[in-house]
Amino acid sequence: MMRTHTCGELSDKNVGEKVTLCGWLDSKRNHGGVLFLILRDLYGITQVVVEPKNNFFSVAENLRSEYVVKVDGEVRKRPEGNENRNLPTGGIEVLMDKIEILNTSEELPFAIAEYINVSEETRLKYRYLDIRRETLKKNLVIRSNIAQVVRNYLVKNKFYEIETPILTKSTPEGARDFLVPSRINPGKFYALPQSPQMFKQILMISGMDRYFQLARNFRDEDLRSDRQLEHTQIDMEMSFVDEKDVAVVVEGMMKEIFSSIGETIETPFIDMEYDEAMEKYGTDKPDIRFGYEIKDITEIFKNTDFKIFRQIIDSGGVIKAINAKNVHNYSRSEIDKLTETLKLNGAKGLVWLKMKDGKIESSIIKFLKDDDIKNLNEKLNITDGDTVFIASDNRKDILKYIGILRNEIIKNDKNPSKKWAFLWIRHFPLLEWKADENRYDATHNPFTAPMPEELYKLDIKEELENIKSCQYDLVLNGVELGSGSVRNHRKEIQEKIFRLMGYDDRQIQEKFSMIMNALSYGAPPHGGIGIGLDRLVAIICGYESIREVIAFPKTTSGLCPMTDAPSAVDEKQLKELHIKDI
Repeated sequence: MMRTHTCGELSDKNVGEKVTLCGWLDSKRNHGGVLFLILRDLYGITQVVVEPKNNFFSVAENLRSEYVVKVDGEVRKRPEGNENRNLPTGGIEVLMDKIEILNTSEELPFAIAEYINVSEETRLKYRYLDIRRETLKKNLVIRSNIAQVVRNYLVKNKFYEIETPILTKSTPEGARDFLVPSRINPGKFYALPQSPQMFKQILMISGMDRYFQLARNFRDEDLRSDRQLEHTQIDMEMSFVDEKDVAVVVEGMMKEIFSSIGETIETPFIDMEYDEAMEKYGTDKPDIRFGYEIKDITEIFKNTDFKIFRQIIDSGGVIKAINAKNVHNYSRSEIDKLTETLKLNGAKGLVWLKMKDGKIESSIIKFLKDDDIKNLNEKLNITDGDTVFIASDNRKDILKYIGILRNEIIKNDKNPSKKWAFLWIRHFPLLEWKADENRYDATHNPFTAPMPEELYKLDIKEELENIKSCQYDLVLNGVELGSGSVRNHRKEIQEKIFRLMGYDDRQIQEKFSMIMNALSYGAPPHGGIGIGLDRLVAIICGYESIREVIAFPKTTSGLCPMTDAPSAVDEKQLKELHIKDI
């Protein structure tokens, strides 16, 4: 090998050894004629000392940042008082005998430092420099290690890693497909998979029993901090299982993942019904490290003189409240900002109430009767310094608004009750009405099975939106980490659901012939889940944006500044694909 050691492994045990190191020049300083070179590689940094009498002193003196060098020398202890106990190599240094420049570097567009004032677009354009930063390198190493833990765990539990096609058929799975024109089949297109959903079900029907892969998925959707056009999913499917069987496997995997990074998590995870999550927290992915439960206070205001509340109640709407306990006393400007946030999301407004020195202040104080204040105190446990927020609307929309409000409150609370909070959200509605399309659609995916005791509702029109499904989401610290379900393994049930979604025989055959044909030949009960590897690693590394744990992500506008993708192609390629130049 070109080197005997990395820049992160030398210690007192190596004192007196002749070594060869390779790496990038991180920095250089001159102390009284003696040069100190900081050499960096993936594994760490080592201090190299160059004395004036060294034959290669002038070479070392002319080195610039990010030059790639090879250094020969002898390991020695650092002088007493000059140790750096924060570094694994901080007790030693290498006295240089010889140095070789392996490559030079042009002047950098930005410094290789942890806290650099540079735009994200510039960072992504020079991603190969950005990755040299310690935190980004560490993130990618953690990601690699977690992927290996996942593979080892699943193989140990008798899962088989099987690759499913990247070029497949366009199917309606909730997001837009990326389409790939076929040169040899003019006018026809492949689609990049949004998920391996149908293929992994086919594998269960094939008798493979337990499948997994770290699947690449592609969705042509708007990007956010937790979304990319392509992402990696820990994808798995199991035969002869129910919801709890899937949960046991997933919880065991998470336990091993977190153990590998020195963290302990509690299992089994908390189970919560979808309806309960919405009523308590206004979201199907609540961060349960914080309280702030939503309370229904409609009954308190049933005889109110406040016109807005009166109209809401008379029209069948509800009034909900959150006590922002444990958060600082909100100022009027902060309340106005929260109100504006809710209005931008469709709410009509926000009422506030505070207790100060034992007295209630409120934006509707003149409408509050003594009994109202007493009942609010009892219901919401209001104490000095608390700010209560009250919203009102119809039963469907109010939970959305109050859930957004709760998330805004959480942002101001810096004291979560624990570091990691996993929970399962179970039994989502199977179907939802799409008024603009005049049809029902699956709330998650069309392959999810209804709960067995809910099957009869498939034949009752008035009950269609009330059917609970075997759908479950895995949530960590308020982030949806994974989504899965027990599937429809009986063809007649799957066919009935497709028909409820508005598909006729021709459309079912055209869009879903593969899975429907396979279900005709003895499909076992099966279920599975897809867990976002990008999101999991981002949470573990402490980032909101998954771009910080992906080697080569796209910008929020879907561009790759480093490769200039997407880009135009020449006319010859378009002609070969039978596509007209636009």
